[in-house]
Amino acid sequence: MNGDGNPDVVVVDGYPGTVAVLLGNGDGSFQAPLNYDSGGLWALSVAVADVNADNKPDLVVAICGGTNGCEYGAAAVLLGNGDGTFQPAVVYDSGGQGANGIAIADVNLDGIPDLLCVDWASNAVSVMLGNGDGTFQPGATYSSGGVGPTSLVAADLNGEGNPDLVVMNETAAGYFGLGAVGVLMNSAAPRSPTTTKLVSNLNPVLLGEEVTYSATVTSKEGGAVTGWVVFRDRGWAVATVPLANNQAAYSTTYTTYGPQALTATYTGDHHNAVSVSPTLKERIALLSKTALTTSGSPTLVGQPVTFTATVTSSYGAIPDGELVTFYDNSSTALASVALVGGMAAYTTSSLSASSCSACSVKTHGIKATYAGDATFRTSTGWVQQLVEKYLATTSLSSSPNPSAYGQAVTFTAAVTRTGPYPLTGKVVFKDGTTLIATETLSSGVAAITKSKLAVGTHSITANYEGDAFNSGSAWAVTQTVSQAPVSMMLTSTPNPSTFGKSVKFTATLTSNGGVPSFQPVTFSYNGVTLGTANVSSTGVATFLTKTLPQGSDTVTAAYAGTLDYSSASATVTQMVN
Repeated sequence: MNGDGNPDVVVVDGYPGTVAVLLGNGDGSFQAPLNYDSGGLWALSVAVADVNADNKPDLVVAICGGTNGCEYGAAAVLLGNGDGTFQPAVVYDSGGQGANGIAIADVNLDGIPDLLCVDWASNAVSVMLGNGDGTFQPGATYSSGGVGPTSLVAADLNGEGNPDLVVMNETAAGYFGLGAVGVLMNSAAPRSPTTTKLVSNLNPVLLGEEVTYSATVTSKEGGAVTGWVVFRDRGWAVATVPLANNQAAYSTTYTTYGPQALTATYTGDHHNAVSVSPTLKERIALLSKTALTTSGSPTLVGQPVTFTATVTSSYGAIPDGELVTFYDNSSTALASVALVGGMAAYTTSSLSASSCSACSVKTHGIKATYAGDATFRTSTGWVQQLVEKYLATTSLSSSPNPSAYGQAVTFTAAVTRTGPYPLTGKVVFKDGTTLIATETLSSGVAAITKSKLAVGTHSITANYEGDAFNSGSAWAVTQTVSQAPVSMMLTSTPNPSTFGKSVKFTATLTSNGGVPSFQPVTFSYNGVTLGTANVSSTGVATFLTKTLPQGSDTVTAAYAGTLDYSSASATVTQMVN
């Protein structure tokens, strides 16, 4: 009656017409009674309900009185203040004599509680329709079906969803001494069955944390449902909320620890029957805290690391044996470990390094989640774990260096590991920013051979990309490339020759970097140009002439050279007869 969670006792005292409230101490004992005048000479029966929709329990008392006894019947309403005290009684005439038993039900299906009482002296049942604000209309009387009605109850007897009345009579009419039960069927049209579902947005909920309960009412016939939902906690009404779009919600906080059993009762309307949700068990949990530490970070891939979760609560010790689950990056469960003394430790060597071959470090977000129990709420701790690859070093050499244009140069990358895992992966060779080649390591070595590097200075790099266990690394060398030195040999045929006859001069060019194909060679005699011929792909240039004079003639062949090839010349003495 005062909202402290302890059951209280309400009792009528008969004569002289008082009702007493004995507040409970929670241990089976009760405080001294608080007596209230019912407004009648006799107070014969009492019922408890919230009749004015303020979520506070009210008292309804069947009373009677008069000069010569129970000459009238009435119902007294004492509105509750919510703290176990009540306002003065307001009396409503039942329309009969000798009100005895009392009950509360919504008999006209308007969602508002009505008062029902039996009038012993007039053999009647009185119905006082409620106005919703704690006041009631004058009573309408119905035959009790017998003589001397003493009590009644409201219940749906035929499954139509409407409350019917069952009355206990002292005797049947005309049959003294034989008890009789009167049944008054509700004449309202049958209502559609409904179902009420109750859910919580937080379960468990912490002390002092707001939780919202939502009730959804569904009619078998479908469509909108009107009326009210009464939320009850362990049987006590804690809120009455009107439906909106078939839903009603109630929010509260808890200040004491303990289980809660909640239901939502739909009060019905003219078309839809009353329904009660299944009981929702709400757990009031105590706050816990999980702290997670690592034995060391960073670690090398394959190296063991231990994570220790410590679970505490300011409300007491966490029981041994309860589980902490460790996760890698939230989604991958690693292991579940039982708490001992509030601690759970997990050791692993399976944390991976980065899948990026060029990356040396991977960050793991390690999570430890305490599962919670009936007393303590779940909690989570986090720690970052860095996993590094083993260091690998790369060296690069070139041969020959310096080199000449067109000369084959071999670049050799040697990768050395520091860890126990074999080296795998590839080496990328670049000339400046230009990709030259990508080669797979073999026994820690990757090599390429390049020819015809342009004349000049080259910055050649070898970048080992790394693998799952070994880090990437790089090295560079400077490769100097000079002009290819060209040599020339000049021959003539026939030699000697006959004046006026053709002589063939052959200039043969050689180089350690190939030959300057399709380049011109100039043939001259005594400083006068005889003609030119292009070098073939095999390094040969040939020239024919008939103009040489008789005697000993010195003929010169000259190649001017290019950026890549040096110049060259040669002479031959041609005898002309």
